[in-house]
Formats: sequence, structure tokens, C-alpha cells
Amino acid sequence: MDIETFLDKLGSGTPVPGGGSASAIVGSISSALSKMVANLTLGRKKYADQKEFMEKAVEELSKIQEKFLSLSREDEEAFNEISATWKLPKNTEEERRVRADKMKSATLKALEPPWKMASTAISVLELAGELVERGNKNAVSDAACSAEFAMATFRSASYNILINLRSLDEPDVVENEIAKLNIMEGEAQRLYLKAVGPFKEKFKDALMKK
Repeated sequence: MDIETFLDKLGSGTPVPGGGSASAIVGSISSALSKMVANLTLGRKKYADQKEFMEKAVEELSKIQEKFLSLSREDEEAFNEISATWKLPKNTEEERRVRADKMKSATLKALEPPWKMASTAISVLELAGELVERGNKNAVSDAACSAEFAMATFRSASYNILINLRSLDEPDVVENEIAKLNIMEGEAQRLYLKAVGPFKEKFKDALMKK
């Protein structure tokens, strides 16, 4: 599906694709931007000592880009499964039990794509930070943009995790998942600030001196 078709579907009156799929697309854009910076660094004599790192970064980011695209589709499928459970009958005790079991199963499955998006976004944040520091300085703003998009992906994925947890009637599971999310959020924020902080300060200082 090309980007125009995706955006038309995203803006239509159907619930899929939705925020989850869009988050994954943003993650794919983030990884592509970081990959661009790595490619713009390769082959430059000035950055010859970074060749091995940049080659590995290109390889890893290519895989991440494809993973995000796959997660976009996976998120849509998971939502469709939840949507199907809403239509199940609930007239008898047995029907209500079956419906509740299927809803729980579908909800747990729907949690998988955003968790994967969140952890994959952290991987991009880490690489983007390295590229801000070690990549082609003419493309440093692109690496910072990659970090911004990766952080947006992480935050969006966390929102989808929370909305799905709301449907689980298992306090212990919910508490553990939120604790896990809080730890990941702290790591994402640390990597994000590491990536964009130096960029902002460097260019603000340079502009103020003009």
C-alpha cells in the first residue's frame, strides 16, 4: 500500500488502520531517516573510522524499518480480532463466559504489537543518538528528527498499551505491565534526551553567537 492510499484509509470512517498502525509507520520513517544518515556517512574520508559502525547501523535499521511495517499490519489484525469479539452473543451465561474468554485472549494478543513497537522504538533512539554524535555533521538534524519520530512512536505505542490494559480485569497483570512500561519510558526518555539534547544546545549556542 502506498502512502497516499494509507493516509486515505487512515482518515476514513473505519477504525483500521488507526493509531497503532500509524505509530508503526512513523517508526518506519524514523528508522529510514537514521539509515539515511548512516549512508550519508559511509564513503566519506572524514568519517572513515566510523565505517564499521555505519555499515552495521544500515543493516540493523533496514531490518527495523521492515519490522515496523510488519507491525503496522499486525496491529490491524489484532484490532480486527478484538472487534470480532464485540459481535459475539451474550444472551446466556455460557455465551457471556465464552465471549469474556475470547475478549481476554484477543486483548492480550492486541498488546503484543504496541509492546514490540515500544521496544523497537528504543532501539532506534539508541542508534539515532549514536548517529547524532558520530554521523555526518551535515545530516545531524536528520538524526535528531529520527529521534523525535522514534520517541513519538514510543509514546503512541504506550498509549495503545494503556487503552488495551483498561479492558483487562486482572489487576495484578495490569500492575505488572504498567511497571514494565514505566521502566521502558524512563529508558526511552534518557535515550531521547541524549540524542536531541546536544544537538539543540550546539545549534542554539551557535545561532546566539551570530
